[in-house]
Amino acid sequence: MGRWDKKNTPERLQELDLLLDKERERIREATGKPKTNYTYLHLFSRKNFASYSILFAYSLMITSIISYGLVFNMEKLSGSIYLNTIIVGSLRYAINLICAVIDIKFMWAGRRLLHGISMFFIAISLGVVFTIMVFGLDLQMIIRITALSAAAMCSQIYILNAVTPSELFPTAIRNKEIGFIQTFNRIGNIIAPQIFVIGEFWAPLPYLTMCLFALVEVTAFLMIVPETKGKPMPDRMPGEEDIDEVPKLLIKSDKNDERVPLNEFKK
Repeated sequence: MGRWDKKNTPERLQELDLLLDKERERIREATGKPKTNYTYLHLFSRKNFASYSILFAYSLMITSIISYGLVFNMEKLSGSIYLNTIIVGSLRYAINLICAVIDIKFMWAGRRLLHGISMFFIAISLGVVFTIMVFGLDLQMIIRITALSAAAMCSQIYILNAVTPSELFPTAIRNKEIGFIQTFNRIGNIIAPQIFVIGEFWAPLPYLTMCLFALVEVTAFLMIVPETKGKPMPDRMPGEEDIDEVPKLLIKSDKNDERVPLNEFKK
């Protein structure tokens, strides 16, 4: 057809040659190159991968300690346990819906901003409870509201800690990263019910401990993790050759079979 309508220009023929060469290269690599078996060690193969893995593992662990620690020890708060459970559940739905709307409507509200605000809110809430208990103030309603709000806000951290690693890690090790950090999530679930045991030594100590955990997490997150919202997800491991990259335009000379740069051919 190209010959019939006289559209076989040198540039078009060159594009066809490039497509055919690229397809041959893909077939050659698929048949001749053994498939790399990625393991959990690849999560620590690079400095940035190791930093992300450790940070998100720590983040999920302390989030579980705070969330389930407060929920499993709800009898230490004033009011009905059943009503407090309803309040936490309602707050979680409301917080997640509000954050979802913000994420859709405002492009500047990225992962770092939402994560930072959420974890900082948790730290401040726990700090308020700690301060009230240290000074022996009779503010049981404030303690109840701030503690329940901190437990509810943890749901947003769970969501962000599922989205952000998926946008940071390449496809080859993405599932392994999620599995790795979820292991520490379960470890946090085990530790959570015991966090108030240290309160036997000093009643405000559990809240101080959880507050410090949250402050360390939010500081490390803002220092280490880059913004990922709106950026393409990596699909290749660093260092892999991108065979889809368009090579320098070459065409066949009429006089021989050698390929020469297109700009030289036009001269």
